[in-house]
Amino acid sequence: MALPFVQALHHGIHRIDTGFHRDDFDAAYLIIDQGRAAFVDTGTNFSVPRLLAALDDLGLPREAVDFVIPTPLYQGALAVYGQAEMDRAYGQLQPVAAERVRSPADGETVLLADRPLLFTDTPGHARHHHCIWDARSQGWFTGDTFGLGYPEFHTAAGDWVMPTSTPVQFEPEALHTSIDTLLARQPRCMYLTHYGQVDDVPRLAGLLHRQIDAMVALALRLHDDPRRHEALVAGLQALYGDALRAHGVADVPAVLAGLDLDIGLNAQGLAIWLDRPAR
Repeated sequence: MALPFVQALHHGIHRIDTGFHRDDFDAAYLIIDQGRAAFVDTGTNFSVPRLLAALDDLGLPREAVDFVIPTPLYQGALAVYGQAEMDRAYGQLQPVAAERVRSPADGETVLLADRPLLFTDTPGHARHHHCIWDARSQGWFTGDTFGLGYPEFHTAAGDWVMPTSTPVQFEPEALHTSIDTLLARQPRCMYLTHYGQVDDVPRLAGLLHRQIDAMVALALRLHDDPRRHEALVAGLQALYGDALRAHGVADVPAVLAGLDLDIGLNAQGLAIWLDRPAR
């Protein structure tokens, strides 16, 4: 029986809604090739039952999973969110034995069966962030580098994406460079952690570049505002709202309400970037 939170895409790739925060918000991907499997991103501790259920539904034993690949690793998240919020949102994180951990270098390829997965360093959203190129599908697993693209953004004009400057390591110039690095392979599609597959990649990349510049300009303009966080939130709401209306989204206020968490985090990340001594 098909599971409602698992969607088969193509080339042995399945998208799993991890259930984090809300429906259609956070995706894990399960790549299957010749009976071997790899997860790309996993959600939280609370997502594990869904990941295991997906394996069971697809007839894969636990031992078939060769790799569990997170795209971003965040340094300093605990200082931003606090232990209570980290525990509430992610659960009690358990360490993995060092001998089970592999840290691929930029440009390194690992094989899933005989399927190459290429790791590329993509800072900008976070310094410890890589994207994975899947030559079989001609697509990138982008984590947060290629922004956020929720189903409610989709209109007759196609998909729409917005950058994420989540704390604590947003670096706009590096993010511009990373987006161009992804484009250089002329990908057919992108697999976003938030949320799902998007196509028409060059157009979406242009959207991201323009919005990054607009977000930076907004932040610089509000640098000394006494109510900077509130002003950043309002400015980002206006920026994204105008763009969504231009894209043809019908109920922009409802979509913006659903982006409350993302907009708040983007505002925090911009503020941390503003206050960084060298930027």
